[in-house]
Amino acid sequence: MKIRTDFVSNSSSSSFILARRGGLSDKQKDAIIRYIEEEMLGKPLPPIEDGEDQEAYSDRVGCWISYGIDMEELRKVQQEGMTLYGDTINFECCDHAEIFQEIWDIIEKEDDGSNFRQIDTDLSY
Repeated sequence: MKIRTDFVSNSSSSSFILARRGGLSDKQKDAIIRYIEEEMLGKPLPPIEDGEDQEAYSDRVGCWISYGIDMEELRKVQQEGMTLYGDTINFECCDHAEIFQEIWDIIEKEDDGSNFRQIDTDLSY
């Protein structure tokens, strides 16, 4: 438990201490990957139906698809055999959009573009 004894303004950082012996176990790595997949990479979205526009697709899947998103690009990645994933982030409980973006950037950097692609990932609004 942290006890602050001095003045704290609207701080954007906090410290922590962990104790570790060696690297993470396979079980720990699997748990981290499972958490990231379930909480930070979205839920699978159904395929876009023929003629479906952004608004109709957003309504059907219950996930906001940004105005101006290129629906043809979404259709193209689906035709390439990729699955669309999407979700919303509630910043009332999680004000760490940069963590999501950093994870997505790491995954994309380590991919050749055939397994992971960022399409609409601007969380700044």
